Formats: sequence, C-alpha cells, structure tokens
Amino acid sequence: MGQGGGRNRLCCLCEFPPVSTRSPAVPDPLSFLPGKREFTKEVDGIKYKWCRTCKIYRPPRSKHCPVCDNCVEKFDHHCPWVGNCIGRRNYVFFQWFIHTCFITVIAGFSLSYIHLALYSYKHQTGLLDAMSDNGGTMITLSISFLALMPVGGLSVYHAYLAGCNRTTNEDVNDVYKRIENPYDAGGTANCCNTFFPRLRKSRLLVGGSAELPPSLKGGDMASQIGVPTDGDSTEV
Repeated sequence: MGQGGGRNRLCCLCEFPPVSTRSPAVPDPLSFLPGKREFTKEVDGIKYKWCRTCKIYRPPRSKHCPVCDNCVEKFDHHCPWVGNCIGRRNYVFFQWFIHTCFITVIAGFSLSYIHLALYSYKHQTGLLDAMSDNGGTMITLSISFLALMPVGGLSVYHAYLAGCNRTTNEDVNDVYKRIENPYDAGGTANCCNTFFPRLRKSRLLVGGSAELPPSLKGGDMASQIGVPTDGDSTEV
C-alpha cells in the first residue's frame, strides 16, 4: 500500500474518535419549568418548538433523537456506524471521516491493481497468476472494490449537503421544497462553514453553564416563555 495508503488510514483513525465520542450539541435550555407549554414560541422572529421529552424549547434545525433520547442542535442523523448522533459539534469530523475513508478506498483499490500489474510485468506472468500469488493484495483489492460505491455515494452526498448547507434530516423530509433555504450562503461560504466551523463548548461538560441568547437574557422576555434568568442558570 505504501506511505500514501498508510497516511490515509491514519487520517481515518484520527477522525473516528471525535465523531463517535464528541457530543453532537445540546440546544440551549429555554425552559425547564414543568407544566403545559405552547407548542411553538417566536422570539425575535425565530420559532422555538417545545420538546415534551426534554422539557425545552428547541431552536430551528434541532430535533429529538429517539435513539439517544436527547434533543440535538442542527440534527443531521443518528449514525449507527459510529454509535452517535451527528449534529452541530461533530458534523465537521463526520465529513472529514467519510471523505478520508473514500480516499483510502480509492487508494487501496488503485495501489492494489498497480501492484498486481507491476508484479505481472516483472515476472512475465498473466494477471490471474499475479492474483493467485498475492493473496493479501487481492483481499485489499476486493474490500476496496466492495466499498467504492457505498462509501463513495455517502461522500458525494454529504459533499452536496455541505455545498447547499442542508442537513440529512432536512433533505430527506424536503423541508426546503416549497421555501427557500435561509441558511444557504453560497457554495464557497457553505463549504467553509462546514469544514472549518467555529465550535462552541459542549453543554455537557462538567461545570459548563448553558448560555442563553442575548434576546432571552432580559427578565421580561425570559418570563414570557418561562426561561430561567441569569441567577437561575441551569447546567447541562
């Protein structure tokens, strides 16, 4: 496989832990008070939906994941292969992970075929004889060939989502079929925001307090939708 294949495998291994262990992002807690709530609240033109399970008003693009049993900010999907939800804080690592996997698959297939061709040329044998003499190379070639379509399709699909600033959940449910995507800032800006985002601190870190949006920190506005004030900040 050579040094190139080794570097690609190392990149995949480096991206897998952040995807599987980093919290996808828990929304700001807009209300933890018990009792019946209105299904939606609009604050400064932004609609917040009430989650009956988490007892919070979740912001746009958020969704309650039934597998993780938690609301996820900018919910993309729940990935069983990494065992975690994909959301705002770990989507960038998921993107890099699948793209480096695709590059590794391409490198494995190409380098394996080149190795067999060079072996056949060097020993003046047919390609079938070269395959029978290089079992390890054939295993790499077979696995890479089987992974080309699924991994490649996943990589291309999420590159498309990054270019138009959509989540998998939004694309599957045709959220922007009849309305214009308000988050689309153009292909270049969308890709920059996806692959080089500014990640905020986790709401799940010990001692990390959940900060409210500036428009919700005022006592009057907070009292209207049942938001804890600064003196009653809740840690999550």
